[in-house]
Amino acid sequence: MKIGITGPDLILSHGGAQNHTLNVIRILSNYFEFIYFPDPYFYDKYRHYRNAVKERVKTMTLEGLKLPSSFDAILDENYSYNEIIKIYSEEQFDYIFDFDFNSRSIIPYDFITVFSKIKNVKFGVALQGLADISLRLPKFFFDTIRLDGGFKIPLFRAYQYFMRKVMIYKLTHAENNNIIMIMNKNYWENIRLEDHNVRILFPSNGWLNNITSDGNLTNLDNILMKKQEKIIYFARLSYGKGLFDIPKILLAISDKRKIKLTVVGKFEYEDERIRFFRMLEKYGLSDLVDYRGFLGDKELYEEILSSKVMLYPSHSDSFSIAILQALSLRTPVVAYNIAGLRIYSGLSAVKLVDEFDYDAMADAVIDFISKGNYDDLFSDANLKEFLRLHTWENVAEQYKDVFARIAEDLKIK
Repeated sequence: MKIGITGPDLILSHGGAQNHTLNVIRILSNYFEFIYFPDPYFYDKYRHYRNAVKERVKTMTLEGLKLPSSFDAILDENYSYNEIIKIYSEEQFDYIFDFDFNSRSIIPYDFITVFSKIKNVKFGVALQGLADISLRLPKFFFDTIRLDGGFKIPLFRAYQYFMRKVMIYKLTHAENNNIIMIMNKNYWENIRLEDHNVRILFPSNGWLNNITSDGNLTNLDNILMKKQEKIIYFARLSYGKGLFDIPKILLAISDKRKIKLTVVGKFEYEDERIRFFRMLEKYGLSDLVDYRGFLGDKELYEEILSSKVMLYPSHSDSFSIAILQALSLRTPVVAYNIAGLRIYSGLSAVKLVDEFDYDAMADAVIDFISKGNYDDLFSDANLKEFLRLHTWENVAEQYKDVFARIAEDLKIK
């Protein structure tokens, strides 16, 4: 079966959705043929970074992921959104799947439902970012007024709520949709999809092979514990990932114990970067923060491995591969007890606290640091079993079953 792929930007962007998509496709390319259709909205960005795009496309081709034959022509011309979809429709495929159903333009315009209707093919979706925050109005409103970030945040959140509601309506009323896959059972706290063909993935993500400080790949049991007197926060640096909670939590920690914080990632917006560093300066915390920017896997893993705790005050998540990576590198995690992260509840090396409770976050960090030796935390049978299950092979196997069943239903070889 030839499957058209839509969803996250697999060419220039990095993140959990991209990680998920590429790992699943890499494993399943032995069973299915995939062709990636970038959302037409992405092409404006691609035209600004042509050289990087062309290099990445070469790599993707070597990895077995094809692009439309019209890709270069679209890149060279300023086609409209609808014109690109029309050009795409000339490609032949049997089924289409969106690995991160979401709106990527300034209006709630979803690519896959339009594309599948034009092609008259069935489609499926995975929900990753669409319901990573609660879409139940009372909680959504209450969370919005508590978020730091200036007057722009409530305005953006109001738009975000409207956009996501429209997207969910479009999805649940699309005639061609035959499967909706969600990242974990706790998603139901944020969104309800009654009377639809929904499959809950478990496990829904995997962790990459670990890299020690000497650059060698290792198994989990062989990772050396080389902890330094520091904690780490790594994420897509934005208000939704708790960027503006970090200074408040670090202030609460520093009242009891001075410890360095390493921050890793790229800021989504310049005004958020400015606000973050101003907050650090305001609270007198600038000397305690080491901002490393975006790091490659090896450098990132070294930072995680050498940190005593991962601090992760995210307000929006559907799973968090970042937490999974930290646990695989034997670094305990302190995070908010939100729906998307509740899958980690009960694990010995994870402490979930009430959202916006900065003192509780600080106390949990200090409690982990005070343990000194983490052998007991990471010898816990439940944690070991959790990590054993969360491999990309186990994730891909579930997609394989779904795609095979769809091929059988549609009588596709």
